[in-house]
This record gives sequence, structure tokens and C-alpha cells, in this order.
Amino acid sequence: MNTASLNLLKELLVSKGYQCAGFDELNQNLEVIIDTDSHQRIWKVILCPTIQLLAEEKETNFLQIFLSFPYTFETKAIPDLSRLLLLLNKTLLFPAFGLSENEGIIYYRHTLYCENGVIPKALTRTIIGVLSLYIDSLSYMIEAVASGRQGVQEVLEDALKTDEAAA
Repeated sequence: MNTASLNLLKELLVSKGYQCAGFDELNQNLEVIIDTDSHQRIWKVILCPTIQLLAEEKETNFLQIFLSFPYTFETKAIPDLSRLLLLLNKTLLFPAFGLSENEGIIYYRHTLYCENGVIPKALTRTIIGVLSLYIDSLSYMIEAVASGRQGVQEVLEDALKTDEAAA
């Protein structure tokens, strides 16, 4: 995969209203701002093409879509946060939430196969759009559990009450 593929993806995303915060030609990373929340925190996705040697030492191209949450978690919240992320991953179309206890980060990471080194631009744009939806609809739950303000059970009960009130 080359810089031209990433540049074409950047052009597409900009044409669809996304702000590309940076392009690192050396590492071939593209940063895309997908949201600024009510606390003025910037939600930024990093698109990173990678090459892996798979069967028969054949080079295979992938695009990693990585988002590090703009907040961390309390150590005491790790068990509940892990359960919540697992539950979300079991129910979502594009499951990829995780956390690193060592680095203290909550993240979303999805990897796409790039046939013949070509980035699937429409699918990448779709996943970024879905990720924006996930942030809008789920990050308040994840943050409530990550901060230790609520447990998984409380967050889910609140979500059910909200759904019932909306119906």
C-alpha cells in the first residue's frame, strides 16, 4: 500500500465533511477528527496501513482504524468496564472496543483487509460513520463506568429507562 492510496482516502473523507488533522507520510498514518464532545474533547481516529506476512510469506495489506478515547478509567472500574465493553462487542455490527490496563486507555480498533493493496474507501468511510454513532450513543455509558460513577448494572438500567421513556 502506498501514500497515494491514503491520500485518495483523505480526499474522500474531506469531501464528506471530515477534518483530517494530520498526515504522517513517514509512518503513513492519517488522523481524522470525527467529533468534539460537550466537554470539548476531540475524538480522533488514526488510519494506519499495515503489511503482514501471512501464508507462504505473502505480503497482505490491512488498514487499521484506531481510536483512543479522550479519557481514562479508574483502576477499581476495570472489572465493570471490561464487562461493559464485552457486552457492547457482542451486540454491535462492528465490534472492536477494548482497553489496555497497562497503558490506561480505552480504545476502538478495527482492521480491514485491503485486497491488492487497495483501501476499501467506502467501507472505511462507513466504519468511521458508525464509530461516530457509537461515540454519540455509547460513550456516556462507557465513561460513567470507567470513572466509577456507575456500575454496569446501573448504566444498563438507566439506558432501559431512557428507551422506555422515549417509547
